[in-house]
Amino acid sequence: MTRTIFSLIVAAGLAACAFVATPAAADTLHGYCFTTGCPDTGVSSPTSVNPPVFTFIADPGPQSGDFIIGILVPNDNNPPPSGFTIQDVNSLTTWNSVLLNSTTSWTSGKLGTYMTDNGFTDLTGGIDHSVGGYLPITQHVDASATGFWVYEVDLGNQTLQTLANVNNGLELTFTGTLPLGTWITGFLCTSSGDTTTCILTPNSATIIEEGPECPDCHVENVPEPVTLSLFGVGLVGAAAAARRLRKKAKAA
Repeated sequence: MTRTIFSLIVAAGLAACAFVATPAAADTLHGYCFTTGCPDTGVSSPTSVNPPVFTFIADPGPQSGDFIIGILVPNDNNPPPSGFTIQDVNSLTTWNSVLLNSTTSWTSGKLGTYMTDNGFTDLTGGIDHSVGGYLPITQHVDASATGFWVYEVDLGNQTLQTLANVNNGLELTFTGTLPLGTWITGFLCTSSGDTTTCILTPNSATIIEEGPECPDCHVENVPEPVTLSLFGVGLVGAAAAARRLRKKAKAA
């Protein structure tokens, strides 16, 4: 009976951990850096190259649509930068950014809400990333930041490649450097009637400019509290069962 209880506790703990850690499958975009890589740490994809040479890949892909790059610049108690220019390294085509709001930066709530409130496309079907998913990581390199100035760069209709064919797609860079703590995210949008649906880069696959002198910036993924709690329950149960088994062995 004791062994049965022990097995059930351990199995329940492992199943709970697997359930919490396994993400649901969905169409996503992932930031990719050509020169020095920007690996997914579980919470961001940091780069030390400024400006980075980058693109976004589609999973699954390839996928085509209106490709938009969002630039989240730390507000840093300063006025917003005048703007940014992105260039395709191969074709030398350039695109200029549009600042969504020059007086009020994004400091709370969801990114999608802020963008649509400031004239961005109606992102039906959801871009709901909260400012709390970006700001704490930015504050590792810019402690005075309380939010972000949000810029949009619309590259028009583009096809985003898979990782295997990344060299056949866009190869982008900025014509100037980025403020440290700036995030580069991507949206691929398609329209059907009055509905526009966009695929957004998840936080962990969003590129963040950290520069070369920030060894403590790379925040690793930390298990969620519920995961730790369930795992702890399993360990406590396992220890109790082991003690009972030792007592029985001594008694025998």
